[in-house]
Amino acid sequence: MSLSAEQRATLVKLYLDKAWLTYQEAIIAAEKESWSMAANRLYYALFHATSALFVNDGLEVRSHRGIKAKLGQYYILTGKLSSDYSYFLAKMETLRDKADYNVQFVATDKDVIPNLPLAKDFIETLEKMIGSGAVS
Repeated sequence: MSLSAEQRATLVKLYLDKAWLTYQEAIIAAEKESWSMAANRLYYALFHATSALFVNDGLEVRSHRGIKAKLGQYYILTGKLSSDYSYFLAKMETLRDKADYNVQFVATDKDVIPNLPLAKDFIETLEKMIGSGAVS
């Protein structure tokens, strides 16, 4: 990715802002017991936070599969992140897929509520990694 340092910093901030906004949308959806929407927004909050990390480190990704693969390759296998983060991202993508596309699946509070604090931790952890500069 050929961005100037200033462009990269701006894009990282935009992705992190989007991650937090999307996380807040998940909370609002959960408060309204709109569990499928909450599942969708939780996954995208993680997606945007992970995108921020990748932009920060100059990694380019063009797909949801690619984001999981690169998270594993550059952060899990190198020990920069626990494998729990990769597992959680994959779990939330599966939940989002089921909630969005499977007409026989109905998301419930049990699918969403336990994942709210985990998603917050995910975003905070990636944000700290970006802020510390330890990942670049």
